[in-house]
Amino acid sequence: MLGRVVDAMGVPIDGRGALSDHEQRRVEVTFVRMARRGSLFLFLVPPS
Repeated sequence: MLGRVVDAMGVPIDGRGALSDHEQRRVEVTFVRMARRGSLFLFLVPPS
């Protein structure tokens, strides 16, 4: 699938036709709790 453009459902939207050989897999992601991740504010705002 390298170099292809697909929508959120995996359907090609780049005008190059259907994917020739593909395999569908379920994506399972474990989330990171806010307390463990830390504050994003510290990274987005430069110190004064």
